[in-house]
Amino acid sequence: MDGYTLTADRPCLLPDGPFQFILRIRSGALAIGTELRHCFRNSIRRQGTSYLDERRHQAANASLGVLTLGTSEGCKLHRLETDELLIGKAFYGADEVDIQDLPGKPVAEVEAADLHNTYSWSFADGADIPEAKPDVARIPAKNGLYLFETTTLSRGSPTAPPPGPTVAIRIRWVADLP
Repeated sequence: MDGYTLTADRPCLLPDGPFQFILRIRSGALAIGTELRHCFRNSIRRQGTSYLDERRHQAANASLGVLTLGTSEGCKLHRLETDELLIGKAFYGADEVDIQDLPGKPVAEVEAADLHNTYSWSFADGADIPEAKPDVARIPAKNGLYLFETTTLSRGSPTAPPPGPTVAIRIRWVADLP
């Protein structure tokens, strides 16, 4: 940079690494849609003005029972044999022939609800979302606490990921309900 060095006068408030949120699932079903926050009376529906604001909003919403995370368009949800869920994109080589898909298998309920081409993923306990709500997939989920990790709100997010499938969100069961 032309001989200049930039330094910060204080440390970055944004933690390094993926953002993590916990969501409680008690009904045996994880509801997935593009926007479920309106089903929760006190949820924060606006975008944060910074990554730190966004993290605070998401943490507040998760404590109410809903979590909405963004990805780039075209991400899909896959389930691993361990029941961990991944949301991300396949990698297409320059010749569009070398395709490396996400590990695991696509989740049929999400594919059927046509949620595979969205950039906004919203999650809640299936019991908290009206059955008549359109464009919502309900997938079987063990009751308990689920950890959601997203690199889309991370200070350490690479600007150019290495070749290969890109995982934007990881979801896994971590504990029984207290």
